[in-house]
Amino acid sequence: MKKNRLSPEEELIFLCSRTNINNSVIQKIEKIIACPLKWSKIIKIAIQQEVPTFLYYNLTRLNLSINIPDDVSLKLKQYYYLNLEKNIKFEKEVLKLLGLANNKGISAVALKGLSLLQCVYKNPALRIMADVDILVKIEDFEKMASLLKQLDLKENINHRKNKENRDYRHMAIFSKKLSANLFLIIEIHGILVHARPYEIHLSCLWERAYETNSHGQKILSLSNEDIFISLILHMRSHLRRLKLKFIIDIAELINYYKNTLDWTYIIRMAEINHIKNSVFLFLYLAEELLDAEIDCKIFNEIKPNFLKIFFIKFLINKNNFFNLTKGKAVLIRFLVFDKNLDFFFYLWKVSFLEKFIGKIGFLRNNIKKTQTTTKEAIKK
Repeated sequence: MKKNRLSPEEELIFLCSRTNINNSVIQKIEKIIACPLKWSKIIKIAIQQEVPTFLYYNLTRLNLSINIPDDVSLKLKQYYYLNLEKNIKFEKEVLKLLGLANNKGISAVALKGLSLLQCVYKNPALRIMADVDILVKIEDFEKMASLLKQLDLKENINHRKNKENRDYRHMAIFSKKLSANLFLIIEIHGILVHARPYEIHLSCLWERAYETNSHGQKILSLSNEDIFISLILHMRSHLRRLKLKFIIDIAELINYYKNTLDWTYIIRMAEINHIKNSVFLFLYLAEELLDAEIDCKIFNEIKPNFLKIFFIKFLINKNNFFNLTKGKAVLIRFLVFDKNLDFFFYLWKVSFLEKFIGKIGFLRNNIKKTQTTTKEAIKK
């Protein structure tokens, strides 16, 4: 079988998709930039992977933008500054919300992009965000929804209609128009992720959360270890739409806190929640794609059997990451189950149990509607 070979355009994207660049990486970038490149390909991949901001940031600070065609340089610059403006506005609105929630005793924390802007990405232009995810305690879910409405955010009613499906029971979507072409979309979650196939139990998640001050607002933040776990869980559920942006999150978090992360806690939670193979996959990708510095002892504690490792590395690596097919993603999804039996439990659960529960919910709603119509008819 012919093996894909990494093109210089793809290698440039990998090399620029990080915040800290050492001399070795600089030399590689300079060597690639000095040669003719297919800039249309670079732009296309960068946009698909949601990393054009990293390209602009690093090529500019290394004084290499002179090697870039003017139209390409302008396009990257526009992405960078539009994302900077958007993120500043998002951050201002959400920090205000989290500050108010904290004052009212509502336990709420930002997830994914916004949480990383607070603790890892010191440059708000780098991380592209489509929306903002907020995790709340289940008992505070309705209080948080009420607070969002008070701040003039409108709820997506169509989404709420799916509440009979247990996947949507503790999730709601709100939006607010910030300017002519900019909408803030906030998703609030009562649970980190849905059971696939097991429910996730991080029993000390809220006890480990801590209060911090961000831009004058006192807000709650997850521990770095729980941020790491939340990122792993998010990527596991998005394997079919896996983007380099998510791998950068993991690599940057590890590089930033490499000497302080409590790996004993992370590995214990991975074992309890059947996600050791998922942790292995994304640590491997952070190292393979972005040269993240990961202690081999950690790999030794979480690695699956040698056959799974072989197939994972064959199916997804630096040479084929940008061409990951849905078929390969399905195979990888099978490989990241800690036990093969978990995969069959997952198939049974999502193909039968949830559809059955959904049908029950549908019937229940229709019975209620029928009963209401009958009562009204009787009154008339």
